[in-house]
Amino acid sequence: MLNYILAFVILLSVAGCGGGTADDPLPGDYIAAKASWQASHISDYRFTLDQACLCPSRGGARVVMVRDGQVVSAVYSDGTPVDAADLARIPSMSDIYATVDAAYARGLQVRFVAGSPHGEFREVYIDYIKGAADDELRYTISGFAIEG
Repeated sequence: MLNYILAFVILLSVAGCGGGTADDPLPGDYIAAKASWQASHISDYRFTLDQACLCPSRGGARVVMVRDGQVVSAVYSDGTPVDAADLARIPSMSDIYATVDAAYARGLQVRFVAGSPHGEFREVYIDYIKGAADDELRYTISGFAIEG
């Protein structure tokens, strides 16, 4: 039980939530994570993306390959390749940062967990309509690895 409490406290300490001030809507931990991601200049990597939303693509975790900053391929956890239409909708880390930037700019509720030292996301949650059901977007990211 103590391990669960400790894990919860650690998670809260690295999770970003909400915005900053009225003059600067971005929280400091988000700015730091984004700066780390940009400074890392990582363009070839892979990660597992699990996306929860009412989206047009097939559900389930996907292993995503990124080359030169662009998503080039993905397979579902069962090894089935993602078709071209769904592949076009899979975000890279930079795409996810752009989505979060847009959400903050609109004043939406945002929560995230970013890794270090590279600033890659581990989890992102955006609530597009406060109080509504099934409008949220949640990305859970695991297995981030630099390629090449």
